[in-house]
Amino acid sequence: MSKLPWFTECSNPTYRPDIDGLRGVAILAVLAFHVFPNCLPGGYVGVDIFFVVSGYLITSIIDNEIDTNSFSFLQFYCRRIRRLYPSLILVLIACYAVGWHFLCPADFGNLNAYIFSGAFFFANFLANKDTQYFNGQSDAKPLLHLWSLGIEEQFYIIWPVIVYIARKIKLNVQLLTIVLALISFAININQIRTDIVQTFFWPTSRFWELLIGAQLSFVSKSSDSYCSNSNRAIACNTISIVGILLTFLPMYLLGKKSAFPGWWALAPTTGTAFLILVGPACWINQKILSTHVLVAIGLISYPLYLYHWPLLVFVHVYAEQSISIDKLILVVVFSFAFAWLAYWFIERAFRTTRLSNLNHLYLIAIMSMIGFVALLTYHYDGLPNRFSPYVRSMTYLTENYFRRHMTAYGVPGSFISPRQGMDKFGTTTFNMGKPASTAVVLWGDSHAAHLRPGILAQEIELRFTQLTASECPPIYGYDRGDIPLCKQINNNIFRIIASQKPNVVLLVANWVLYPWQSVGETIAQLRNASIKNIYLIGPMPEWSKGLPRVLCDYNSRISQNKIPFRLTYGLNPYQKQLDNQMETFANSIGVEYISQYKILCNSDGCLVRTGESISTITVYDLTHLTIAGSQFVVSQFPKNLFRAQ
Repeated sequence: MSKLPWFTECSNPTYRPDIDGLRGVAILAVLAFHVFPNCLPGGYVGVDIFFVVSGYLITSIIDNEIDTNSFSFLQFYCRRIRRLYPSLILVLIACYAVGWHFLCPADFGNLNAYIFSGAFFFANFLANKDTQYFNGQSDAKPLLHLWSLGIEEQFYIIWPVIVYIARKIKLNVQLLTIVLALISFAININQIRTDIVQTFFWPTSRFWELLIGAQLSFVSKSSDSYCSNSNRAIACNTISIVGILLTFLPMYLLGKKSAFPGWWALAPTTGTAFLILVGPACWINQKILSTHVLVAIGLISYPLYLYHWPLLVFVHVYAEQSISIDKLILVVVFSFAFAWLAYWFIERAFRTTRLSNLNHLYLIAIMSMIGFVALLTYHYDGLPNRFSPYVRSMTYLTENYFRRHMTAYGVPGSFISPRQGMDKFGTTTFNMGKPASTAVVLWGDSHAAHLRPGILAQEIELRFTQLTASECPPIYGYDRGDIPLCKQINNNIFRIIASQKPNVVLLVANWVLYPWQSVGETIAQLRNASIKNIYLIGPMPEWSKGLPRVLCDYNSRISQNKIPFRLTYGLNPYQKQLDNQMETFANSIGVEYISQYKILCNSDGCLVRTGESISTITVYDLTHLTIAGSQFVVSQFPKNLFRAQ
């Protein structure tokens, strides 16, 4: 086995540099996915590599100490504290300080929710409720990546207890591990059909990955000499090649829309298991994974994981538009620099210094204090008094805007989550005014739902039915892998429309996220069902960081304490191109087209407010209309739309 004397870990005779090399591969994959997502669209499987490696190493330590009657729960958790707390404390404090200076109240409040949950290792539960890992808003959450740390530590709260009890009462710990892993994997497979977000973040659907590593530690203990036999070199090298392929191919084959973890997660976890199982003597492990560069990166993988994402997010927050390549490279360089410094001057210091139990309590007290301060900051709405009255007014438009006004965008049964399934849909019809002759159906995702307040505000006789599901575009037959029920929902919506035969159907979505040209199939099917008046409604203008955040940022740069009527600052230029493309497409197939972009935007910029008060802001995030914005946009629709026969 190769020796790297410049690392103290190598003084351990059982130390395997190839496993640190695997850690290096894992963190490089995650880093590439976050910084250059188009280059490695499935790089997020690096986290799954971490899970398997962690399960293997920690379980090996627990099992060996139980064998020698030296295991202590107190010492185990003290080691976890020394391993995790020092660097994490530094990151949480740094994020609080940077957020204090650069983030608007709403974002600072959200950051502190993650500081609190990160300090107590339940960030995965917050992420499950708060966001989707792959959506456009994730780049505004500097500590979102702590979700994986939460899953690991939740596992290690219970796993040592299970192993200890199983060994003491002489249960077959390998069989128990297999059963628990199968149960967790079954939860993963069953849950991903209806809720991919919860499956991604929930510990019960992820524990099987750590349990693969745990089982591997038991297997390696009884068969660690298998691949050291030269007669088995071909077989072991073949296994390691398969392991490399299973580990690396998902990094290129998967993407943001893949249904993950699900069955796909078997590839990187099994591949990692193969590479660990064959041992350090195999060619790939010895010549590639044990190289000094990969081992060195693996040794700093924990601080590198902690630092790179907040750095990237804060650069995103400060940048007006997309980040240039040179700035992204600087993010990578600084991430490595901070990680290297943290490893040598923080992690090694705490690992090599014997700390008393009292010192561990000091670390717990510091972390608890950080969590308490973060909780207070979150409770007081991100401490808005740090800013001018203008910026404080922006707290009106936070991510809570939708929650405060949820019923304005759809009653139960008219606007659902696609994870609920079609059975949650109702077909409630809103009769406006006298018995109406014009029936209008609104079909689409949340961008369709945000038109509801505007439609209901029209003083006109109308029968209005809303059939909307978030993240589910009105594309007939569209099979969206990450939301399996979307296709079923759309098929059922089409059957409802075909049976009711409304006078008007409005097709609306956040088209930039979907293969929008496929809406032509929807239009063809509606025409076959004798629907005469079909309106394709184009994309919204998109504010790169969300309109409230753009306004806060604009105020800090321009020092203007007044909300402008129109603004070009912070606009995504692609939406205008998409609007032109969709209008050309609509004309080519002879369908009516309504441009929300042209309603809201002109040469002076896009409309920010429709009146004088803060309540007349048009958009509350990147693209979703407020009630006032919805009423304005719909008021500009062709008048004959609501009188069609």
